[in-house]
Amino acid sequence: MVPLLDPNVIRILLAVGALGAILLFVADIILYYPSSNPQDRTAKSYFDKIDPGGSHLAESSMKDISRERVMLGGVLGPVSAVLYGLGFVGLFFGLYSDGWILPLTSALGFTFLMTIAAVYHALFAYTCFLSQQIAKAKKDDSKGLEELVDIHRTYLKYIYKWCAVPGALGSMAFIYCCLFTNNSLFAPWTVPFAPAFSAFLKKHLKKKSIGGLVLCGGLTNIWNLCFFSALIVSISAHCK
Repeated sequence: MVPLLDPNVIRILLAVGALGAILLFVADIILYYPSSNPQDRTAKSYFDKIDPGGSHLAESSMKDISRERVMLGGVLGPVSAVLYGLGFVGLFFGLYSDGWILPLTSALGFTFLMTIAAVYHALFAYTCFLSQQIAKAKKDDSKGLEELVDIHRTYLKYIYKWCAVPGALGSMAFIYCCLFTNNSLFAPWTVPFAPAFSAFLKKHLKKKSIGGLVLCGGLTNIWNLCFFSALIVSISAHCK
């Protein structure tokens, strides 16, 4: 079957998606990579003081980062989501074969996933703002702020849950198209790079407290960069 879109155009769209992954990874570093204390660059520090599952957000290492830097890192999240979305347009046309429902499910699932993830990313700025105010406040005055941190943590967890369903649906549809349809431009070997699988690695990193802040915090985007790269390699080999 002849693809609906020229493979070279699909490759360009996938490359734009890869740029989105790179941009959001850079935004992660800008948003919360500590510039002073090396102890704040560990996996334990990330999961305790930055990740919403941690119990020490009120003393987050982000409090030592300037507000201007944090705001820049936060706003780059939604910008990267636009690039991600264009990449998933390329994914749709690469998966399209005899039907459009599963390719569209995959592309929309991933688009919703990264759009919600971009909002989640942007809201991390408030971890910085609140922890800075707590550090400045007197002990008796910080109780209300600490309650706000708890609300902030709960809201981040709530948003994160919204990523699960579209991510799972997008990945399942992608896997089915690659394994059980004949005209996909993406080879079966690309299946292990499906975005949903990064969650299992992140759980392992958290359990073992390994990987460092850069890997633990930026894993989703590193994984997605590998995903888009694998798709580009696969479509290039297919079209030789």
